[in-house]
Amino acid sequence: MAPSGHALLAPSAAHRWLMCPASVPFGLQFPDGETSVYAEEGTLAHAAAECILRDDKAGLDAVKRKILAGNFDPEIPEKVRKYTDYVTALRDSVHGELFVEQRLSLKAITGEDGAKGTSDAVILAPGALYVIDLKYGQGDKVDAPENPQLLIYAAAAYQAFSFADIERVTVAIVQPRLDHVSEWTLELADLLSRAEKIRKRAEHVLAMKDALPENWEYHPGLKTCKYCKARSSCRALAAACLSVAGMDILEKSRTPRLVASEIGKILEALPMIEKWADTMRETAVSELTAGRDVPGWKLVAGREGNRKWADEKAAEKLLTGWKLSTADRYVKKLVSPTGAEKLQKSGKLTPEQWAELLPMITREAAKPALAPADDKRPAYRSTSAKDYPDETAVTENKENNHG
Repeated sequence: MAPSGHALLAPSAAHRWLMCPASVPFGLQFPDGETSVYAEEGTLAHAAAECILRDDKAGLDAVKRKILAGNFDPEIPEKVRKYTDYVTALRDSVHGELFVEQRLSLKAITGEDGAKGTSDAVILAPGALYVIDLKYGQGDKVDAPENPQLLIYAAAAYQAFSFADIERVTVAIVQPRLDHVSEWTLELADLLSRAEKIRKRAEHVLAMKDALPENWEYHPGLKTCKYCKARSSCRALAAACLSVAGMDILEKSRTPRLVASEIGKILEALPMIEKWADTMRETAVSELTAGRDVPGWKLVAGREGNRKWADEKAAEKLLTGWKLSTADRYVKKLVSPTGAEKLQKSGKLTPEQWAELLPMITREAAKPALAPADDKRPAYRSTSAKDYPDETAVTENKENNHG
């Protein structure tokens, strides 16, 4: 979904303001952050996807020029095709009408005058409405069920197409670079019930703008605070992090060794503490860089970067003039499997040649990584020789028995 302009209750931030109403009035005290490279890349990916769905070849060529001019991945248009293929296949299968980058009013859901948002794709089909969201990033996989951003856009889309006979609504998230698609279908009554709960919460959040700061409602958390503009100065977040880092996490015991239950509690607390600690370091650097004092701290020259030639051509000329062999002057390295795949995509390798290379590609086995118990991935199980039967011994026993 495209950003909703200057809407205070932006759908993309719904997970934050629904959970922590104070983030809205508090966030108004901080300027908008600079646009990141990832945000610019996402904007270009959405623009490419829109052109593909509209069959706008001239527009797509213009997007490609912007991609190259900004030194972004030239394969962005190709990578978003997993999303565009999904949308067009869905449109055809349900015999629906596709609306690309559909502008929607959010006022009936968030209560904010003039608030609008843009849905990446909306399909109106007999008895059904489909709302699809493209997420181009490579962060965590995002699921559609109970996703507040999608619920808001689905409710807004229903308001826009309420003249149609809609019985159910399906929302979907497509993350092409993670090869992830998540869908969720609701009966219309279920959607409207959830939208009403969001409307009431949004009303409470907007009312908080007129409340005194000491009466703001805070609920800090790892996901809630991740992109909050106030996180570097939020006393509630600091108190939460310091609280979970304190001895009150531990059980009342005289033993010097942590027990498993305590380790579990500490692991739950670490992500929020680590994120907060990183934010504090960044804030301190910003303060000192701006010339403001942070008692007890200063900026020093960090580790220097890797050495490189200031003028590679001039260095090459000198080394060549000193009669060094080509092997001494240059490093030759075989292209990686990823590089070889790019050669295939560019047409320098045929599909048949790429197929011959595939059996030669290997990768290191996955290493165990910590994850919460409710993580959807199966539990890691290490194996060793003792996990497998000794087939030789079994065969020898059979031969001895028959001997």
